[in-house]
Amino acid sequence: MKYNRQIALIPALFTLALFSPPAIAEDISINVDFSEEISPVNRFWRCTGHKDGPYEAKSKQYWINTMYIGGVPHNSMEYLRLHNLPHTVKADNLASTTPTFDWSGLDAVLDQMVDNGLRPNFELMGGPQGMSWRDLDFINSEQDRARWKYFVSSLAKRYIDRYGVEEVRKWVFETENECGPCGDARNMAIKGMADRAGLMEADSQLVYGGPGRSGSDGNGFVQYFLSFFHDSLNPFTGEVGTELDFVEYHAKGPYWWAVQDAKDQLTYIRSECPDFASAIQLVDDESDPVAGHGFPYAWRIGPTYAAMVACRVWASHTFIEEAENGNYLFMNQDNAFVHSWPGRSLVCRFRGQNEDHLEMIKKTSINTYEMLSLLGDRRIEAGGYESPSLPTGSDKNGSGNVARVEAMATRDSDGRIAVLAFNNREYYISSTPDDDATVTLTIGNVPFDKGMLVQYRIDETHSNVFRVWQEMGGPVEPVTGEVYTHVRESKDHWETFVSNQGPYNPTAEQFHEMRDRMELETMEAPREVTIAKGTFDLTFDLAMPSVALIVLAPKPADAPGAVTNVRSDIFDRGITDERHTFVRWNEVASKYIKTYEILWSPTENGDYTRVNNADFFSTTFLHVHPASDPVGYYKVRAVDYWGRLGPAVGEDGQATQSVSFTGTRSTDIPSFKVNGTVLTVNNPLKRDMEVIINDARGKIVQSIRLSNHASIDLNARGLSAGVYYCSVAGRDIRKFSIIR
Repeated sequence: MKYNRQIALIPALFTLALFSPPAIAEDISINVDFSEEISPVNRFWRCTGHKDGPYEAKSKQYWINTMYIGGVPHNSMEYLRLHNLPHTVKADNLASTTPTFDWSGLDAVLDQMVDNGLRPNFELMGGPQGMSWRDLDFINSEQDRARWKYFVSSLAKRYIDRYGVEEVRKWVFETENECGPCGDARNMAIKGMADRAGLMEADSQLVYGGPGRSGSDGNGFVQYFLSFFHDSLNPFTGEVGTELDFVEYHAKGPYWWAVQDAKDQLTYIRSECPDFASAIQLVDDESDPVAGHGFPYAWRIGPTYAAMVACRVWASHTFIEEAENGNYLFMNQDNAFVHSWPGRSLVCRFRGQNEDHLEMIKKTSINTYEMLSLLGDRRIEAGGYESPSLPTGSDKNGSGNVARVEAMATRDSDGRIAVLAFNNREYYISSTPDDDATVTLTIGNVPFDKGMLVQYRIDETHSNVFRVWQEMGGPVEPVTGEVYTHVRESKDHWETFVSNQGPYNPTAEQFHEMRDRMELETMEAPREVTIAKGTFDLTFDLAMPSVALIVLAPKPADAPGAVTNVRSDIFDRGITDERHTFVRWNEVASKYIKTYEILWSPTENGDYTRVNNADFFSTTFLHVHPASDPVGYYKVRAVDYWGRLGPAVGEDGQATQSVSFTGTRSTDIPSFKVNGTVLTVNNPLKRDMEVIINDARGKIVQSIRLSNHASIDLNARGLSAGVYYCSVAGRDIRKFSIIR
């Protein structure tokens, strides 16, 4: 069967098109023409959540996890939601309406977030030690109301002083977590008014909403809370009606459940709380496919979960933002817990004999957010098609849960095009031939004649480090096929299963190999393509499950700019007997970055070696090298799709265009040497790759494409005497000189 869905692409400000073929099969045509009405892309996926604040304040895994989450580029992960943050605060003089507080525990948690470019989705949950709001009488006790308001106001003022008011205005404060069963509903709702009063006392522009309840009670408490804020007398203002910036609820289950829950919220607000209808936003705070973050499911390991994350974003855009004119603040898939492979997590944790010693490997799920980060800033609503359909029924394998290919097409104002496509069947890790698809993508009215084609992919063999671990001797997946029917087992059972099947903690070399394969990967090296008469065609296979991002980019006038805020931190709790150093930096404001080069030297002015074997465009890198090595010095530079180099920036903030380089560690990485005027290129894997030669100012003077070993006569290519820099496949950047 063949489906032909036309969506459009014009050379105006970037756009997002949503297309929905029926449940799939074999050949699918996606036609894109950006000529429809333009509206912004709402990046509502940029929030995630995980464990309790009091535990995380002292946790090494929190330190590493926030570095990887904060390293997702372009604010595609911007907010982090932790439970029980107020309980990190110690309180004295509790009988008073003005207790005193020790903020040091909360400072430690928030400092780590802010240092990694993250912001809290701050639950005002529980309370400081010795002062839980659940023990307070908000209905009858003016003193209790005053004490809680004072705590919230003091908290907000503390962090306005610490980070600045403009930063804290970007935070999001919420009432509680799962607050329906927390006693009297009216007491809880007045507590929410006390929350807001305390925040407004600190600054009138702080963002607040609630109540943070799942739909398992038929949304009864969510609706009670909304109506109470809408219709009741506020004891702090003396007025009827209290503003809410967002309604917060939890919609766990398959994506069609999440869509229905959002529709229910919008319907209730528009009919029963009309004063909220025009401005209130939606926060689906725990939009995870199944409750229980620690229960092991095979679909959480590899490309199935990546496709499910992408599908949830697509469905929320299509059925809520587009069809219902809804407005998400967040749709938080709550997947930043720290577990082994099958947990609800963005990383896989390996533990040593001492639990404080650990290693973390990025999973496919975090690569999905890196794909999402490359979507453009404008969208377009598809027109002239049948409305997309959703599965039906209350069962998670409800009618219509079949493999489906969907896509989101986007564009930036500079003409860059990014199309996200996925093939998903909720909860399934295996497929039949009928589930796989061949996709023909046609992009019309492209506003440039030549562009760079980049094909990022998450599937069984790309961006799937779990497969690498399996090939090392790790265990096979615990179940196959219809995974949701798999009986949930405890985390201990999973770890016992793993230890019985293969090596649970890899060797040092195996960890190196996994780190080299845990990043978002491409199907092929970026390649320049010609766009004939404004039309570009591409055919590619899309297996079930998988996610693809197709980027078609015009060449910017300038080479990449300089990164900023380069810093390094030694981590002394790794499993292997090596030196572990996390290197971080602030990104270059560009979506044309092929990779960052992490350069290390044992001495400040010595030769620098590229130490990242894999290309990646996130902003956190773990450098693991022999403990006998000196701590050394780091520089970071950006390389764009055309091989142009940005300045190398060190931890001192100094940027230099000319740096001495040596080669890389792995024998599988392409390399080169220069003898006189002959450039000899070693291509051990005989892959298609590009050799880029830059002059001392960073300008490209030669671009040579190879698929084998080669010797290149630089004299015959017209290179004059001088200093040059050469990179092979974006790696092994080194300086060489031609002397005549």
